[in-house]
Amino acid sequence: MTFYYQETNAAREPRDLTGIAVVPPVNWTTTNFGMVEVMDDPMTETADPKSKLLGRIQGMYVYASKEEYSVLMVMNLVFMEGSGTTYNGSTLSLVGKNSLLTEEREMSVVGGTGVFRLARGFVT
Repeated sequence: MTFYYQETNAAREPRDLTGIAVVPPVNWTTTNFGMVEVMDDPMTETADPKSKLLGRIQGMYVYASKEEYSVLMVMNLVFMEGSGTTYNGSTLSLVGKNSLLTEEREMSVVGGTGVFRLARGFVT
């Protein structure tokens, strides 16, 4: 499966934001250590934000390293009508470290619902 998530951290209208910081970082760090963001991002079929909407990616980032620019991510991929009848209403649950400056990253699939019940694996 291949899909993309479209996060908007800067927008003219606050209602257009899909990711927002709810806890600010500590002031002595260059890695945003301590910051917590929540997200509700569109999940699309291609890298184009205007492509077919397959669902939403909902969860949070915690900037948990004082040495590197990385986050602990906890998120649910919520599949909706646009993903087709097979996946509609199902979810995949992901958790893991995301080293933001690394080109390719890997995170764990730790579960799911619907057709993804008891899912295990990884995403890149």
